[in-house]
Amino acid sequence: DGKLLTKKQFPGFITSVECYPDLAADGPRILVTTREARLYCLKPDGTEVWKTDFLDSQKLNRDLPVAYSIGLLKKPDGSPLIMTGNYNLATFVSPAGEVLKYERLPAAYQTMTLPRGVDFNGDGKQEIVSTEVWGTFSVLNADMVRSASGRLPRGTGLLLDYWQPPTPEQAKAIVCTD
Repeated sequence: DGKLLTKKQFPGFITSVECYPDLAADGPRILVTTREARLYCLKPDGTEVWKTDFLDSQKLNRDLPVAYSIGLLKKPDGSPLIMTGNYNLATFVSPAGEVLKYERLPAAYQTMTLPRGVDFNGDGKQEIVSTEVWGTFSVLNADMVRSASGRLPRGTGLLLDYWQPPTPEQAKAIVCTD
C-alpha cells in the first residue's frame, strides 16, 4: 500500500543494503553496511539485532575497511554465511554478527556481489561472485576461500544476477559485452 514501515538513522553513509528472509529462524533480516566500516543486522521494524565492524581488516588491506556489497551463502549443512565485499577483501560473517574470516582478493573496491550464493560447479558447496570497478572478479565458496578469479577484457562487463537454468548444460552466468 506504499506505507512507510520503518525509518532508521545510521551514523554514516549507507554503502549497501540487502534483505534476506532466511537469515534467521524468527523472520527476515535486513543487512546494512556503512562508510564507517560497520555491518548492521535489523529486523524489518528497524530493531537492531546486532552490529559488527571491519576495523581489524585495515591492518590487512592497508586502506579503508569499508564494505561495499553484501551476499549470502549457504554452507553444505544449510546454515547461512554472510559475505561482504570490502576494499580488497571478502569478509565472512556469521548470522550472529561474528567476523569469521578476511580473505584477500586480487583487486580493490568489491562494489558488486551476487546477492545469493549458487552451487556453480555441482560440488555441493555454494559459491558467490564478487567483482570490482576495474573488471577483476573473484569466486568465493562456503569454505570461506577464493576458489577462482579472473579479469574481464576491457570493454566487457559482468551482470551479477542468477537464474536456475532448465538443464545443467546451459549457462549459469551472464556476461555482457559492448
